[in-house]
Amino acid sequence: MRVENTLSPHHPISNGVPQGSVISVYCFLLLINDVINFIPAPIQARLFADYLNISLTTSNLKYATNILQICLSNLQEWSKTSGLKFSETKTKRVIFSRKHSQPTISLRLNNILLKIFDEATFLGLKFDHKLSWKPHILDLKKRVLLSTNLLKMLRNRTFGPTAATLIKTYKTLIRSKIDYDCIVYNSASTHVLSQLDPIQNSCLQIVLRAFPTSPTLNLQALTGIPPLAVRRKMMSTNYALNVLSKRIHTCNIATHLKLLQTVAIGDPPAIPTRKNGEQIHLTKLPRKIIPLLPVSFLQHPDIVDNPSPLDFDALV
Repeated sequence: MRVENTLSPHHPISNGVPQGSVISVYCFLLLINDVINFIPAPIQARLFADYLNISLTTSNLKYATNILQICLSNLQEWSKTSGLKFSETKTKRVIFSRKHSQPTISLRLNNILLKIFDEATFLGLKFDHKLSWKPHILDLKKRVLLSTNLLKMLRNRTFGPTAATLIKTYKTLIRSKIDYDCIVYNSASTHVLSQLDPIQNSCLQIVLRAFPTSPTLNLQALTGIPPLAVRRKMMSTNYALNVLSKRIHTCNIATHLKLLQTVAIGDPPAIPTRKNGEQIHLTKLPRKIIPLLPVSFLQHPDIVDNPSPLDFDALV
């Protein structure tokens, strides 16, 4: 550190990475990224900065307890060599099940028994143990309602901004929060999702300075803002098409195709897949989904069983 013409003495860093430097982020990523290698299969891991999430899908609680405890032991050994420590108080374990009797398992980290929680937050999403998304939507509604006060302050007819400016303000401060990960919580029930609709309706009334009894369809037509259900459908479709337009690993083909089929048509079809990385039979897909696939995707050598590419024009 330098203060005017005086330099601080050198001190060796025995733990962690230097902070405040241009390469601090890259040093931290090099330090923490190898934690994924200590997580055994079939446990899935998701790492974002210093947030680590592991999950296991199984119906055998004894098997889940054994393999998850092995994973926690591996992470404990990794923390000793890397110098980074896991916080037992911030670590949450949630058992996702829709059964009335909630199953229990015993897991320990650093010889401390981890508590069971009904919900956990990861990257701004609240995952409840039944995946109903009700706690997340209620919390989202509470946060968004506070942002609507700004529109109420700017709605003055005399010196307030124009309707176009208020629409941009609504899209930037309010709808952006509702759109965040809406393709994930879109699986919630219609009753739970409908709690967000009054927020947009009241914002459109404020933007247009309309009466509270104005029809919602008229407000949406004047502002050009679609209903939230339609927007969630649009964003889910755009995400599915964006995924399909890129090079996809063969182990994720069935998942992405089911996602696109669910968004575009409705119920996902029974897409035949095989284990050990074998190909998927695209010729057995419904004709409705074939036109939505890009030609490069259909002609990919790792996907098509037949060496010759599919006739895209004939399928359309």
